[in-house]
Amino acid sequence: MPELKGGVHNEKLESVRNGVRHLGALLSWRLSPIIGLPVVAIALLLSTPNDSETIAMQRANIALYSGDIDLAEATYATVIERWPSSVESGVAHARLAELAVVDGEANSAIEHYLAAERLSPESDEASLWMIEAGQIISSTGDKERAREVWLSASARYPESSAILNLASDLLASGDPSEAFEYFQEMASSTGAYRELGHLGLSICYERMGELESAVAELDEELWVERRGRLISRATASGR
Repeated sequence: MPELKGGVHNEKLESVRNGVRHLGALLSWRLSPIIGLPVVAIALLLSTPNDSETIAMQRANIALYSGDIDLAEATYATVIERWPSSVESGVAHARLAELAVVDGEANSAIEHYLAAERLSPESDEASLWMIEAGQIISSTGDKERAREVWLSASARYPESSAILNLASDLLASGDPSEAFEYFQEMASSTGAYRELGHLGLSICYERMGELESAVAELDEELWVERRGRLISRATASGR
């Protein structure tokens, strides 16, 4: 099984745990009578055969926040098994993907992230799940599949950073000519990534030896230092 490259995404787990702190106000029962009991005992007390998917997810999140990863994973898996087509099932897949990332289980993380987006496309995190799946796929060396996932994410979520991820990945792979068209797409847009598109084009031009074009892509106020460096290089090369 391929292992993940890069840093562990602990910030995602911390985000989940921070969210769980607000669960008390949403639940119909109170935790105070059972504070101090082991997490497994608490979960058993709260678990009933008539659990809804929402309550089951709350129990899973509490287990995760409390540090019982095995119980959290088992409860998320139960949500997926009992309510396979629900929005909660999609979120459960996402949480399992995050745990798989921490464990270095690339294939599992990819599978869960893509399932999460498929089941919960309206989630605020849906585009991030696809983008993250693409990133992990790329880290395993399957660049073509990563490109397909990022392009699909861009088509479904036009305001996302999917094209930026794709273009940056191609540029990092050493092929500025391939990255060029995607940075150009960003630079031609009116979205949040427009200036990064121009910066990407500037880097592509620089790597292709076209320094004057690299300068022309940069905003004079935003990229003062980079413009100055490129202008100096262009002047020196023209002597």
